[in-house]
Amino acid sequence: MLTTSSPQQSPSLSRYKERIGQYEDSTNPLAPLTPAQRQLILDLTHNPVERPIPSHLKPIPKTKTLELKENSEQEAGVDFDKFEFTTKYEFAKWFKEVENDIGEEQDLKVLTYLESLQESRKTVSGVLGAVNSALDELQSLESNYHFVSNKTNALHNSCRQLIQEQQTLDGVAQELDTNLDHFLQLEKVASKLSVPTILVTSDAFFAILEQIDTCLSFMVHNPSFKESSVYAAKFKHCLNRALSLVKSEVNKALQETTYEITATVLEQSEGPNPELQTAANSLFPLIYGKFSAGISKMKKVFTEIEQRRNAWPEYAELFNEIQQSFLKERYNLLSQSVWATVSELNKRGKTGVDLCSTIRMGCSFCINLCLDEFRLFGDFFQPSYTVVFDEFADNLFTPIYESLRPLVIKIQHLETLAEICAILRVEMLQEQVSNIPQGLNSFINIVEQLLQDTQERLVYRAHIYISTDIRNYNPGPGDLAYPEKLEMMEQQIAETIDQTAPPDRPLVRSNSQTSIISLSSVTSQEVGTINSQLQIPRPLKSSSSPADLHGMWFPSVRRTLLCLSKLHRCLDKAIFQGLSQEALIACIANVSLSAQAISSKKTVVDGQLFEIKHLLILREQIAPFQADFAVKETSLDFSRMKTAALSLLQKKKQVLLMNSNNSLLEFIVDGTPQVKEYFLDSKKEVDKQLKFTCEQFISHCTLILIGPVKNFITKASRIIEALKEKPDLVLSQQSFALPNVLSQLIQETMESLKSKLPFIHKSMKLYLANRETEFILFRPVKNNVLNGFLQLENIVAVYYSAETQLTCPTQDAINVLISTIMIQN
Repeated sequence: MLTTSSPQQSPSLSRYKERIGQYEDSTNPLAPLTPAQRQLILDLTHNPVERPIPSHLKPIPKTKTLELKENSEQEAGVDFDKFEFTTKYEFAKWFKEVENDIGEEQDLKVLTYLESLQESRKTVSGVLGAVNSALDELQSLESNYHFVSNKTNALHNSCRQLIQEQQTLDGVAQELDTNLDHFLQLEKVASKLSVPTILVTSDAFFAILEQIDTCLSFMVHNPSFKESSVYAAKFKHCLNRALSLVKSEVNKALQETTYEITATVLEQSEGPNPELQTAANSLFPLIYGKFSAGISKMKKVFTEIEQRRNAWPEYAELFNEIQQSFLKERYNLLSQSVWATVSELNKRGKTGVDLCSTIRMGCSFCINLCLDEFRLFGDFFQPSYTVVFDEFADNLFTPIYESLRPLVIKIQHLETLAEICAILRVEMLQEQVSNIPQGLNSFINIVEQLLQDTQERLVYRAHIYISTDIRNYNPGPGDLAYPEKLEMMEQQIAETIDQTAPPDRPLVRSNSQTSIISLSSVTSQEVGTINSQLQIPRPLKSSSSPADLHGMWFPSVRRTLLCLSKLHRCLDKAIFQGLSQEALIACIANVSLSAQAISSKKTVVDGQLFEIKHLLILREQIAPFQADFAVKETSLDFSRMKTAALSLLQKKKQVLLMNSNNSLLEFIVDGTPQVKEYFLDSKKEVDKQLKFTCEQFISHCTLILIGPVKNFITKASRIIEALKEKPDLVLSQQSFALPNVLSQLIQETMESLKSKLPFIHKSMKLYLANRETEFILFRPVKNNVLNGFLQLENIVAVYYSAETQLTCPTQDAINVLISTIMIQN
């Protein structure tokens, strides 16, 4: 417990206490404390209570009451009876010592750890000193090691350099020996080639060739070596000498083999006589077998030379000479057989034997011979060298082509030329050649040339045929016997049907194969019959119309279709289109002229139906050709020249003007003919002519049936038009339109309709023989008749009396009349 004395205080001390008391004045404090500061003071007040009292302080006597002591001891847990403070300084000193003790107590662990660290530091310093000492030793060892290593590497590099120099010297020495060996080989090669008993088919000879090639290549590729050019020339001389030995040996083998075969052929044919060629033809196995066996020993030589043909030009030249010699000997052996075949072809051509079989025989001989020769050629040479073989085959087969060509260009008949074209194009080029990819190039060239010659002859004869037999065809009386021919054929067909049909089978009218609307038939039976190789006539059928039988076609139509069917298989598309254009136009013109002749001899209806029927046949029969019948033609238009000439005559004074108004210059510029291109379509020409003829037929039939009515309607229309200007005119008072005249005209027209309509219907049935076609063609005629009576009925209803109107039939009555007549017939 704190106790103080109370001496008399000085004035200054009183003033200090007063000022200290003002620090915490509630109204005007000099140094107010914050709540945090106040809390800090409270904490400082409580802490000394909890701390133990330092041991060096003296205990103080009891000056307070027992209650205060007990309360203080209970609160602070310290026995303050042991301490006695007389001044504040003693308390502050005591308090500082207490704080120092507390700090030392708190820093005890740190100080202990610091002491241990200092001890560790001493230990580490000792270890570091030992390590530094060891590093110094290692540094000394490293220096010594580098010194020794550098000395060792220097010694090693010196040894390696010496070894490399040794190897380089060894290489140079070896290269010198190798290069020198090429020079030294010259004497060895020359001595070997000088041996008279050397064989070109032996391995030793090919080894010499290999040695020559190697040395020669070395000399050529190393021109900087001393005397390399001289040695190159010497090795070239050795190469030429070796190849000369090969050439002579090959020619000797080929000639000996040829001589032996020729001698054998002469022996078997009993000496040279006219039968030698025939014997040679029968000795083909001998020619091929013995020839192949005789030069089989040379095959290795051919192969070796062929493999070296790209090494030096001498090899390529020798290889070509070997091939030429080989093919020359083959030509000598086969020429007799070829000329024998040529003689046989000429003989067959002179005796008039079937030219198609002659062409087949010549082509078959060429194919067999070409294949055999190519097979033999391929046994000794690579099949890629076909150029030389093709030249050989061309020379071999040229006589055959020259013997066949005159036979072809003398042919007059289109059928024969077309068949020959089919043989050459289909049988030879497509069937024979397509199955064999190689070896037939020469044969293909010959066949193509012969085909071109045949096609050229075919086109020429086709132009003549079109001009003479189609365009300028002059029909005979039998050709124009229409409708008698159709009636006769119809009667024969009816009799045939009556004889073959069962008794209970009714006769039914069949439709024609050709009609206006049936334009896309799959294949024309008629053209198929014409093109058939078997010349067997098609039997008459109950479903055939007389006009549909190609035997009843007009000759120009039949010839046109025959010509087109032949040309279509033989010519190219462009050429065929041009000829078809010409043929169809010529046929249309001839059919029109023939129709006019029939119209002048019989009736106009017969002529028109004749032309309609054959135009329908043409249109249907050209459909299977599937060709474009349009051809582009070029012409010069001189229409501007006339205008320019007239302008020049009118401007004579401006000829000498030297400006743009010069009339001569205008004539040159404006009067130049223009080139125009236009298309001619023969198929459209057929349609155009067919349409024109049908329109003429419709107009003519209408005129036949109601011609007077049409004339009356025309005249009455004029009077009706005149009524607008002259109202006093009366139609029924005109001479042509009197009631009794009109009644007579109507009666005559009805009689004409009843009498002439069956004729027209019968003619249409006879020519067209197709209900649908007849209906299409007759429908406009019927409409014209009904329209004519309708117009007449309208005029009578307006301008005539009721009595006269009763004599004019109605449109429905006319329709019933026409239907009745058509059904009855």
